[in-house]
Amino acid sequence: MLKSARAAMRQEWTRLGAGIEPTRTVLIFCLLVMIPRYRAFAIGTPLFNQHIVLQLIAPVVIILVVYRESPLEWGAGLGDVRTGLALTALFLLLYLPGFFAMVSDDRVAAYYKYAHVARSFDWHAWGAKRMVSLLTMTRTEFFYRGFLLFGLRKKLNMHTAIMVHLIPYGIAHLGKPELECYGSLLVGYFLGYLALRVRSVWYGVFLHWFFSSAFQLYFVAKVL
Repeated sequence: MLKSARAAMRQEWTRLGAGIEPTRTVLIFCLLVMIPRYRAFAIGTPLFNQHIVLQLIAPVVIILVVYRESPLEWGAGLGDVRTGLALTALFLLLYLPGFFAMVSDDRVAAYYKYAHVARSFDWHAWGAKRMVSLLTMTRTEFFYRGFLLFGLRKKLNMHTAIMVHLIPYGIAHLGKPELECYGSLLVGYFLGYLALRVRSVWYGVFLHWFFSSAFQLYFVAKVL
């Protein structure tokens, strides 16, 4: 009877077309999203909080220990530099209309408290915050476009992997300004394509960080 049950389970598993990948990647990713919601902690400094530990450091360790692969194969390297720089420059141009739409939206300015940032602007403090922002952007890009997307790509074609990774990425933007939430789908698709195309998340890190910085500087320039 036990053998029959095992055979039936194997048959159903085969019917599902399920394998270890990308099942393992999705389950680990979900846990790394859920745990920080319920377990807040910091290691040594508030900078290394549960999000950095579980969504940047932990994925790197999991890739090394569980998958027994190099993080460089999951987007941590520079990849195809020439193509990466070309696509980054193209995206900068294509995003300009979106940039001006965002800075013209009062809800975006209010959400990010850009008026307060502009009035209390200090170059030294701003520079330090930009370094913290760079770490945050690295965590976001490697977690979504590195760990999840490259993990999905092992068994899915490029387009399907990008579309699947867009689901949690879009949901993560719920609660942010409406324009940014809708835009995250288009931006997320391009950043996913960019990461897989050049096999690196660093170009996405730069783009994320650059526009975040540009938004703040825009409002500072309006006050000066």
